[in-house]
Amino acid sequence: MQNVVITGATGSVGTKVVELIGQRTKDYKIIGIAGFKNAKKLEQMAKKHKIKNIWHSDCTESKLINMVEDPAAHLIVIANSGNISLKIYKKSVKLGKKVAIASKEAIIQGGGEVMNLAKKTGAQIIPLDSEMVALTQLLQNNKNEINKIYLTCSGGPFLKQNAKFIAEVTPRTALKHPTWKMGKKISIESALWINKGYEIIEAHILFGIPLEKIEVIIHPQSYVHSIVEFKDGTSVAQLSINDMKIAINYALSSLSFDEKLSSRRLQMPSLSLINKKLEFFSPNNKTLITGINLVLKAFKNGKITDFINLSDNLIDRFLNKEIKFLDIYGALNKLVK
Repeated sequence: MQNVVITGATGSVGTKVVELIGQRTKDYKIIGIAGFKNAKKLEQMAKKHKIKNIWHSDCTESKLINMVEDPAAHLIVIANSGNISLKIYKKSVKLGKKVAIASKEAIIQGGGEVMNLAKKTGAQIIPLDSEMVALTQLLQNNKNEINKIYLTCSGGPFLKQNAKFIAEVTPRTALKHPTWKMGKKISIESALWINKGYEIIEAHILFGIPLEKIEVIIHPQSYVHSIVEFKDGTSVAQLSINDMKIAINYALSSLSFDEKLSSRRLQMPSLSLINKKLEFFSPNNKTLITGINLVLKAFKNGKITDFINLSDNLIDRFLNKEIKFLDIYGALNKLVK
């Protein structure tokens, strides 16, 4: 039995984690959950799954950290974003916990410092992200020399639109991702291609791959999640249906300390390639490529933390209809100059 604490339990990823664990009650037990916005949903979740230890935004931050520090907690699932996710991430790694983390921001800001700390404490880290889980699988036990990593990108809702159209998009249209069902913040980050920029840095930090060896490739269908190209001319790819439960299912089992438990992954819907259209091409939208370029520039200039904080604020303002979509790029560009 593996005891689990989940932060951000009421969000898009957290809800899926709770749902999957609810199907494996002989293997996992949720001993604590934290939620930041939906207290009612949190209480309903606690009642349904008989979770005694709950945290919501009215509680103190120290109580949340205490939940993570609980010696009975084997696995910490970090499904929330924001600065608090970085604190939880650092604390969990320092204590040598097993960590499944959806917060790209925490991984990026924690950087190599946290990865080095994990080596000292024995903490295990696996990202809750389809592309990063794909790379985890593809690079596992790999002894071949890597030539290039390709992170696939659907292109979002405005892939085929010009700058004039994109300048006038509304929050409603920006939230309509063509292939994934996600929370509001990450949906806007994806529409801006900022999310893909974060993933480049995330792959760099998690797997130690030089930035110049990581490329983005547009794949509108979102069936192929990552591709690894080797020096010997061969390539391997990970494919699945576009459902975050696939990545979560893999991550939970991979972090198990019990080999039998690890092998008992839930059976998930498989992908049939019969009559499937698969397209791949270089990022060719000159407006949206700005999102990736700005993230990389901020990282190289040592301004990535300021970039993340400002981006979060600008996305909130866009969702509240205070600014336009392309105003986000404008403000971020001023920061990284």
